[in-house]
Amino acid sequence: MTSVTELYEQISSAPDEKTRARLLMEALRHIERRLPAVHNLDTHAALRDTEHRLQKETHRLRSENRQMERRLRMEIEGVREENRRMGMDLHRQLLKLETEIQRVQTDFQIQAAQRRVVMMKWVLVAAVLLNAMIIFAGVHYFLD
Repeated sequence: MTSVTELYEQISSAPDEKTRARLLMEALRHIERRLPAVHNLDTHAALRDTEHRLQKETHRLRSENRQMERRLRMEIEGVREENRRMGMDLHRQLLKLETEIQRVQTDFQIQAAQRRVVMMKWVLVAAVLLNAMIIFAGVHYFLD
């Protein structure tokens, strides 16, 4: 059914009551399909109430979001500060380790040098003793 005029012409030219009833039923079905049911329509007041509730809920959710953002910012700043402190602590520990490594290396070098000195002393003592033995042997050879 495209228009009321067509419906009127079809009903007027219908051969019997049964055909007219069928045309009216089709027209009513078509109207029912195109119009929403009356019980599903919200009144203007109900729409205002719904809108008001939604606005309140939106406001509450935005407020919660702002609070959550503030908490997260504070937590993030706390984590950043902790990372900064940990980095500084790690740097101090690395400096201590480097100093300790240098001290150990220096101690090792000193000990190695001391060992070389002791060995040189023993080599000198052995050389002096050997020299004395050679002299003693030479003197003994010439005196005999």
